[in-house]
Amino acid sequence: FTNSRNVFVEIVDNQGQGLPLGCPGRVVVTSLQAKLMPFIRYMTGDFGMFVDRRCSCQPEGTPIEIVPGRESELIEGSGPRLAGNVLFQNALNKTYKTLGTCGVTYARIVQVGIDQFVLQTNEVEDPVKFRDTVANEAMSILGRRIELRIRLLTASEISVSEQQKPWLFRKALEGAQ
Repeated sequence: FTNSRNVFVEIVDNQGQGLPLGCPGRVVVTSLQAKLMPFIRYMTGDFGMFVDRRCSCQPEGTPIEIVPGRESELIEGSGPRLAGNVLFQNALNKTYKTLGTCGVTYARIVQVGIDQFVLQTNEVEDPVKFRDTVANEAMSILGRRIELRIRLLTASEISVSEQQKPWLFRKALEGAQ
């Protein structure tokens, strides 16, 4: 509970129940400052867990370790919490080790259905081989089959996309946030 005079931090499960030390869950914050319009149990979109470590910079409270991935990055239909940024970064890294960079300067994966994804990238040396290798790496991590289509973007499309919030993975599912 860092800076307990100003903020109250909780780690909760999907039902909003508090989790014990060492159990990862959603980070929820309640501000103790804004008396007229308080933030009460504000879901940050982050995941973390309380850890049993002390730090000289934080003499009071229980430290929090942030777990990779955010709520908005979770792959829909993946069962256990699985962040798309983490999964596809691993899949791309393994692909680069296998094929080299293939001329990739831009990559974004968009989930368009439960098992359907689109790999948006610049013009690459062998788009089909690149797509298939990324798909195979992602499937081995996910443990299930997925459909990965590739969409080669023009320089102007990449420029527009880079002006938006930078992300490797996003959801375009109906009703997904």
